[in-house]
Amino acid sequence: MNKLMKNFHSWLKIQIPLLKFTALSTLCYGVLVVSLNYAHFPIGRFIDIFPVLAHWLLITISAGVIIYLLALNRWVYTLLFPLFMIATGIIGYYIFQYDITINTAVIESTFNTNNSEVMSQISLRLTLYVVILTVVSVWLVRRRKKIATPPWVIGYLPVILLGFFLISTINQLRFNTIYQRNPFCIYLGFKNYFAEQTELKKERKDITDGAECRIDTLTVVVVIGEALRADHVSLNGYPRETFPHLAQENVISFKNIYSEWTHTLKSIPHILTRADSANHAPSTDEHSFISIFKACNFTAWWLGNQDLNKVFKPFALECDTFIINQPFKSDYNFTGKYDEELLPYLDKALQLPNPRKLIIFHQVGSHWYYPSYYPPSFEYFKPVLKSKSFNLSDKDKIINAYDNSARYTDYVLWQIIERLRNRKSVLIYLSDHGELLGEEGKWIHAQDTKYEKNPACMVWFSDSYRKIYPDKVQAAEQNKNKRFRSDFLFHSVLDAAEIQSPYRQDKLSIFQN
Repeated sequence: MNKLMKNFHSWLKIQIPLLKFTALSTLCYGVLVVSLNYAHFPIGRFIDIFPVLAHWLLITISAGVIIYLLALNRWVYTLLFPLFMIATGIIGYYIFQYDITINTAVIESTFNTNNSEVMSQISLRLTLYVVILTVVSVWLVRRRKKIATPPWVIGYLPVILLGFFLISTINQLRFNTIYQRNPFCIYLGFKNYFAEQTELKKERKDITDGAECRIDTLTVVVVIGEALRADHVSLNGYPRETFPHLAQENVISFKNIYSEWTHTLKSIPHILTRADSANHAPSTDEHSFISIFKACNFTAWWLGNQDLNKVFKPFALECDTFIINQPFKSDYNFTGKYDEELLPYLDKALQLPNPRKLIIFHQVGSHWYYPSYYPPSFEYFKPVLKSKSFNLSDKDKIINAYDNSARYTDYVLWQIIERLRNRKSVLIYLSDHGELLGEEGKWIHAQDTKYEKNPACMVWFSDSYRKIYPDKVQAAEQNKNKRFRSDFLFHSVLDAAEIQSPYRQDKLSIFQN
């Protein structure tokens, strides 16, 4: 017993200084590196600081698990901690400077960069910051050398593994709440990059056989919206004027669309392919309607204001050209990227000589955090939420911000219509899913409730299209109050373009009686 107590005291003698040192290293790392994650977080009230501090503490403690692993051996710490501190610090600096994240676009750009591009990113401020990180790292390394290395370091691995298990568990409970932030975003970025490369190598079924187009000149624009509920569209009877511009146009709004999925990663592959509620396989195993349009000599462009995730990037690659607005920003950055920034690219697409054009316009729309995705001039309904953190008492502010985002979508769609007005053209808007706005005490989406399964949907025809295809216009008018699943898009867009295909089912088209 005495021997056991003696061994325990010996273990404590080594362990306590090591734990104190790890806490010091972690605190330095948290202040100098982790803090940069939060430079652009919206904070409207003093109380909003506390959730941010709690999240900072979560990321810092999680990083402390890595630091503890390095600190178990003085030589490992001496070699690797300065590299860890400086490398992730540089990433943190660019997160602070540009509000970017480590996603597949950043990784691809890094692999393809050159020396002149690297040099252009080096500034005096970055240099001074790296000097500070280096000085602090050297100071910590010198302190670590004064602490004894514990025997049987391998015996600590279960504790380390438990730490990583807890990090992974918390990250799953709140989707990527840890992995989206530096330093863990490096792991997530590379994980997504390699998963994307694997997905892109996957063979998909060709569905272009038998495709034939009966029209010589046509511009088709498919706008994929984000998180817009049909019951917050004033065209559908919502008392607030969320769509003032489209109210002046001959827009047909379909208010009874049912979305099978309530999150983007499942919804977009579903609506672009011939997948349906009985057969989800085409969303992962087949090409989309874009390939059929291309087989009929349409020029296809993808204009996106969201990241190209691995599950729908293959469809963007079916296009002749794809352009992503501000690709280094994720959809959870807070400095804003606006859908109207895609309009100059739309102008370029419309100027192409090919008379047959298909343009996919993927909005960020009503994505959370809503005020990030519409300009301040569109803050029509007030007051709005000024913070990322909220509770039930903020419901009115959240709905105001959400309705402002809907009003901005109205403006962007109107701008697209202005560009299509004098062409033989058709525009189809379909939101990928709806949104929760406090119903059942829940918010945002991906929770599989009825409030998320009724996305907004609208169709607009140019005058020249209406004259040539009055039957399709009439059918759309007659169908606008009927119930359709979001499966309709694949068949309807082929129908609108007069494309015959063995995969087209007219009974699912909104342009057929």
